[in-house]
Amino acid sequence: MRSVLAVHRIVATARRHVGVAAALTLAGALLGYVLGGRVPTSAGAQSAPTVTVSASAVFVNNAIAAGLLVAGGVLLGVPTAVALVQNGVLVGSLAAAASADGHPAVFVALLAPHAVFELPALWLAAAAGFRVPATFLAYLRHRRERPMSMRDVRDVVVLAASATALLAAAALVEAYVSVPLARALTA
Repeated sequence: MRSVLAVHRIVATARRHVGVAAALTLAGALLGYVLGGRVPTSAGAQSAPTVTVSASAVFVNNAIAAGLLVAGGVLLGVPTAVALVQNGVLVGSLAAAASADGHPAVFVALLAPHAVFELPALWLAAAAGFRVPATFLAYLRHRRERPMSMRDVRDVVVLAASATALLAAAALVEAYVSVPLARALTA
């Protein structure tokens, strides 16, 4: 119970960074939607019924993306911010394409089951990535004694681990709910 409370505290203190991550993703999604089908995607390469997805492959792919979001903190969070906007643009563009094809409900039905876990996971990973430059900038402004304390390192690790747990759930849902749902809806 004590460790659950510690995780809750760490996530609660990261809420501003999580909010920034969510806002960047949403801004990208809106941009992608406005751009419509003009954003190149590989989604049209295969139709949903022929797609084969394993939970482990989805997890590895998403874990790499989350790892890059965390690591982007080393470069003042710029790669983290760019990746969030880029991911949002892709989702927004796919939503616009689905709307243009007259299938927005299908798009939401296919995305929602795993996005409930995947998006918060990516936002937690981004929050970990944003935490590094935020603490360093506070140090440069003489608001901190050290650029990074052991507590800060622990918090980044807990955020990344929490993201990893959510990504595992997202991978299972995507492989065993979203893809079969896609097959059923497009059959």
